[in-house]
Amino acid sequence: MNMFIKSKQADWEYRQGRIISNNPINVSLIASFSRARLAWYPDNEGRPAIQFYNSAGEKMAFWSYQYESGFQADWVMLMELKLLEVNA
Repeated sequence: MNMFIKSKQADWEYRQGRIISNNPINVSLIASFSRARLAWYPDNEGRPAIQFYNSAGEKMAFWSYQYESGFQADWVMLMELKLLEVNA
């Protein structure tokens, strides 16, 4: 079954015009996910992110957020989805 989920965070612009786009993820391909911080040159401050892994443990995709609140909303959504999977 192919079920795609989409981040609640819209595309956002990082310094120097870099557009960060959170693409929909096919849930059937995701084995796990974790919290992360992604940083880009020139400031390397780091932004909240969710890293997705496939069944081989390889990094598959990520969602990055401009603010912590956007991260928290998607994190809760993913945890609820995982809970539904376990109880199914």
